[in-house]
Amino acid sequence: MAIAFSSIHTLQAGPGTTITTTFDIGTPANGIMVVTGNGNTSSDLITGITWGGVALTKLQAFAPDANHDRYIYLWILVNPASGSNDLVVTNSSSGPFFGGKATIYSGAAQTGQPDNSGTGTAGTGTSFAISLTVNTTDSWIVAHASGDNNLALSAGTDTTLRSASTSPAIGDSNTGLATGSRTLNFTSSSQRFSGVILSIKPAVAAGPANLKSYNTNLKANIKSIDTNLIANVKSLNTNT
Repeated sequence: MAIAFSSIHTLQAGPGTTITTTFDIGTPANGIMVVTGNGNTSSDLITGITWGGVALTKLQAFAPDANHDRYIYLWILVNPASGSNDLVVTNSSSGPFFGGKATIYSGAAQTGQPDNSGTGTAGTGTSFAISLTVNTTDSWIVAHASGDNNLALSAGTDTTLRSASTSPAIGDSNTGLATGSRTLNFTSSSQRFSGVILSIKPAVAAGPANLKSYNTNLKANIKSIDTNLIANVKSLNTNT
């Protein structure tokens, strides 16, 4: 089963010790939820995220550099509960905001996620390239790109923008990729960039079931060949 984009949802910014956003993700088959966002402090104050009461897994909590007064986060949840639920971000104090996105994909492997994850930064400029090594064929890469001036971002080469163009932006490859180093690209007015990135492994088609069917048919064909061969030899002996 190939990966496909399903939906994207903007998260309530806060502030508060718990920041709750309610939204409906439908029923994505073999789904995965990717939550990315910016805190508004230079300290890691996000202690947990849940969807329908189920905890997400934190992959990255990233402080880009002294010029960025915010942490950038990356969390995932495999097989998120379908339909409408609460996504709750928990802070260790009541002051921080958390502005981000929850992006849903179908067709993702339900074990061994992610394929890989990482971070990236770029100095002042008008473009941001963020790269990651893909380890599993046909994985998608997904990135959260943020500019320090919160200016609008656009998709660059090999990148499909999924969010509104305001920073932060979510982009993905929109296709399964070969293994190796792969890059997503964003453009904007001049600012400093940073972001997080991950690769999502695809769900594997039902190979064992298909193989079982193939083996069953092969055995039946061999049996049929053997039966016909024996009959033909018997007939040949009789005629001889």
